[in-house]
Amino acid sequence: MTEIGKNKKTTIYDLAALSGVSASAVSAILNGSWKKRRISASLAEKVTRIAEEQGYAVNRQASLLRSARSKTIGMIVPKYDNRYFGSIVEKFEEMARERGLFPVITCTRRDPALEAEAAKTMLSWQVDCMIVTGATDPDKIAEICANAGVPALNLDLPGSRAPSVISANFDGARALTRQLLHNNPANAPLLFIGGRGSDHNTRERLRGFLAAHQEAGLTVPETHIFAVRLSGGKGRSGAGGLFSPQRRRAERFFRQLHHFAGRRSPLSQRPGHAARGAAAGDRLF
Repeated sequence: MTEIGKNKKTTIYDLAALSGVSASAVSAILNGSWKKRRISASLAEKVTRIAEEQGYAVNRQASLLRSARSKTIGMIVPKYDNRYFGSIVEKFEEMARERGLFPVITCTRRDPALEAEAAKTMLSWQVDCMIVTGATDPDKIAEICANAGVPALNLDLPGSRAPSVISANFDGARALTRQLLHNNPANAPLLFIGGRGSDHNTRERLRGFLAAHQEAGLTVPETHIFAVRLSGGKGRSGAGGLFSPQRRRAERFFRQLHHFAGRRSPLSQRPGHAARGAAAGDRLF
């Protein structure tokens, strides 16, 4: 096989000459439409191998103009340092590549302005689809995508203008609370700690938490609900009283949630306290 000169950029016509097929056949193979052209798998493999050997890179912009598809899929996520979102991103990348798509991911830190900016930027690069994960204003992003004719999907937090895939937060919180109450010999209400009061997922988890108590014939005082991020200033300032002698039950609650921990809680850092070593996350429910 003849090798293209090192100083010359390999073109699709060079690959056609090296492969002994037409330039249009090479194009179909490289853009993934070779099956529609009834090109054999063996020929597709041969052309692909030659392209790799020659260091050929597809001109994505030219390919986009011809096919009207970029084979790029975008995802917006609120956090990178959260294990839940981290696992979503990892699986998203894996599934996108399995489908011949190139994943583009950006973190918007739960900032509505950043979310809108990220969506517009991705659309300017002609992404074929947008996955909107944990956005503060998913409907705004759905509107931006709809105006560009690009489909959007909400993940983790629901919206009204695009399909949504969310967790069963109510069922999960109710099942977990049932188990904790079953193992609680004091037969007393538990504490609900963590989350954000304005967040859909927190509201659903709190609803499940309260439903389990109602089933057990228990009333949860408002002072037992602490739906605030433990890592924030408000969370730290208000956390001090949670482990007072009157609330020793909270120690059991935190230990029971050890396996659901996201990171060590500021509550567990109080010197000399029995709950030292307990773990907690921003969103325990």
